[in-house]
Amino acid sequence: MLGESVVRSLVTIASPVLRDVVVSPPLCEWVATQGWRYVFGHVTLDALLGTGRIEFQHRLLGEHLGADEFEQAVLAVVGTADQLVETLQARFGGLRYTDLRV
Repeated sequence: MLGESVVRSLVTIASPVLRDVVVSPPLCEWVATQGWRYVFGHVTLDALLGTGRIEFQHRLLGEHLGADEFEQAVLAVVGTADQLVETLQARFGGLRYTDLRV
């Protein structure tokens, strides 16, 4: 009901895409204008001191979340993040999470 306090659980599924990405106007523009254009999930940029971390995330309400729905959401998020790695790295730089720091 309107005005009543309702406690809801929110489940965030996130998969890393790139780290140590130089935060630039073209990257910020891409995240703002293209990063949400997915049927399932969106791209996030966590920027800190000139470099950032790119993730792919999706959120679900948890009250009635079934195991099958959760599993499909995880697979979709991980699959999309995996597809984004090469495209975004070629365009904006950064390191994969599997790349070693030297």
